Amino acid sequence: MYRFVITNLLAASGTEHSIDLDREVVLVGRRSGVDVPLPHPEVGGVHLRVEREGSAVVLVDGGAPSGTKVGGELLAPGARRRLEDGDVVIVAGVFRLRYQARVSGTAEATPEKTAELARSMVRDVLASLGQSDPDAGPMLVVVAGPATGRRVALPLPERDVVVGRDESCELAIDDDDLSREHLRVHRTWAGATVAELGSKNGTRVEGALLVVGVSRALVHGDEIIAGRTHLRYEDPTGDYLRRVTVELPQPTASPTAPPVPAAPLQAASFPWLAVGVALLAIAAAAWLLRLVIAG
Repeated sequence: MYRFVITNLLAASGTEHSIDLDREVVLVGRRSGVDVPLPHPEVGGVHLRVEREGSAVVLVDGGAPSGTKVGGELLAPGARRRLEDGDVVIVAGVFRLRYQARVSGTAEATPEKTAELARSMVRDVLASLGQSDPDAGPMLVVVAGPATGRRVALPLPERDVVVGRDESCELAIDDDDLSREHLRVHRTWAGATVAELGSKNGTRVEGALLVVGVSRALVHGDEIIAGRTHLRYEDPTGDYLRRVTVELPQPTASPTAPPVPAAPLQAASFPWLAVGVALLAIAAAAWLLRLVIAG
């Protein structure tokens, strides 16, 4: 087990984030699905790999234009560098990764831990730019209707906020056009989804009517209309992550090779044809000879 302690060099707070790893190959970058997410446009999709070679841990540069430095030395694209305890890796001039070897008594990072790591580092960047409260997560804001101005922060991932007229709802609104339990917003590690709960008047997201039992993913700025109540989903951290994340490339079919034109028939390719032509020539010559003698 080893650890990377990560600092976003653009964040004024200098907050450190750590992730523990124990895999044969670890991918580091901003593409979705990597093991160590570094959410910034200057970082390559897979900026670098970390591989085990026996007891050694080796860093492999991925060739991104923004580069990778180890101990102040800029690595050549594709270069391999054995990591030593305490080595400092600078990725794209934006993130500092301090390598700690032989960490014991810790659990390897889960996908949930990886997702939360990415969101935490984004909050650092947005806070340094004055664009977001570093502690703010996704929330629902009532922008029109009886409860205009109310704001409800979404709970921890894998939990729900139910919106409706009933007082037991997490967001209870005195709107006669709302059902007692009208809709549910479910927070995930990747963001949030909304689902219609079979209300009398239905729920619309960005103008589209939801189907009961079918959840829809929410993106920052989405407007949810239920009864006379208009809600706006706000998640600047998730929006930033969505914009800087490089999606996995989709496989494409190999182009069909153009048909190869057939080669012209050649006598040499067919020996029997050449023999037949020769026999015909001999027969014709013999026939002409007989005509000459007879004349």
